[in-house]
Amino acid sequence: MSERTSERSFEERFDHSNPGRTSLSVLVIALVVAVVTAGCGRSHVAELSDGVLTLGEFQEAKTERRAMVLGDRRLTIEGENGSLSLAGGQPGQVALTFNVQARGDSRDDAREQLDDLMIEEVGDETSYTFDIRPDRSDLTNVDVTGTVPSDAEVRLILRGGNVTLSNLNGVVNVLLENGSISYLGGSGSLTLSTRNGNVAADFYDLGVGDVAALSTTNGSVTLGVTDRSNANVNASTSSGDVRVNGFEFGDPRLARRGASARFSAEIGAGGAAVNMKTQNGDLIFRRHSLVPPSTVAAPIDTTAADTTAADTVDSNTIDADAASPESTDTVDTDSMDTAPPNVDTDTMNTTPTDNGDESVDADSATMPAAATSTPPDVAG
Repeated sequence: MSERTSERSFEERFDHSNPGRTSLSVLVIALVVAVVTAGCGRSHVAELSDGVLTLGEFQEAKTERRAMVLGDRRLTIEGENGSLSLAGGQPGQVALTFNVQARGDSRDDAREQLDDLMIEEVGDETSYTFDIRPDRSDLTNVDVTGTVPSDAEVRLILRGGNVTLSNLNGVVNVLLENGSISYLGGSGSLTLSTRNGNVAADFYDLGVGDVAALSTTNGSVTLGVTDRSNANVNASTSSGDVRVNGFEFGDPRLARRGASARFSAEIGAGGAAVNMKTQNGDLIFRRHSLVPPSTVAAPIDTTAADTTAADTVDSNTIDADAASPESTDTVDTDSMDTAPPNVDTDTMNTTPTDNGDESVDADSATMPAAATSTPPDVAG
């Protein structure tokens, strides 16, 4: 999706609350599926080693690395299926690794899916977007890991896959169709939304002026804070419980009607505005003693110019079971048992254009470790 689609509000991107819009969306999806089925034929069904059924008997994989100078622009990543894990790093610098898997009814078919998948980049003075565009999202999966500036504004829009974010302290917006979201950091403005999956946000600190909106349709919503946090909480579930696990609040108020529950309270002296919402799931509160890291990832070399280079290795010389995605471009992975999630795959409509933004050669760059730190077990 290009930046011009931002004319629609963030929440409207996957809004199905309008019946007319829903009917039209279903019709469009049905037509797209019919066209794809007619044009591409029916893929063979294969059974993975764990008993899960998937499409395509053969799997191939490749790895692409991208690095660029973000500056103070907003970073957007848009994609279909695959996990995404980002950690805060050096100011102004982005380093991403895209691990791509594709399936097909033959080795050539799988390789063709790899070749057809594009990772497009488009940007201007205010924003920069990585747009993952597969030819067939039901046969491809792209896992993204990397580091971004810890204070950057980050926007992520994905169809399916889990999202893990750590030490991102700028404005963060995540819109996910199928999958869970886990966040650890100190963002003053955080929006985490998924349709099918859990949402968990652990904060180093919360105070006056901070805003957090955590929501899902099917799943639990968890808020974790330290003793330094001050917030006003409003939470609701249409079918579920409020679990406080010994958490002490100021002025707690609970209203129950049937399976639904509404809860409001103060944390500390109050201040930050926190909203939690789920249709089917529990509302969970927990305290922890986590502190912000004292160090960030090492800087990357930003002296070169090409962001699109990918590692290339002869796949016939690689053992798929032992191959590392960090060192391969095209790999024979018949024995791999990773399947893309079964998710809604209606096509994202975007036509980005090139623009000549400042970037670096990913192969020559020293990639910082994308060591994401997820919250450890915490006492209730």
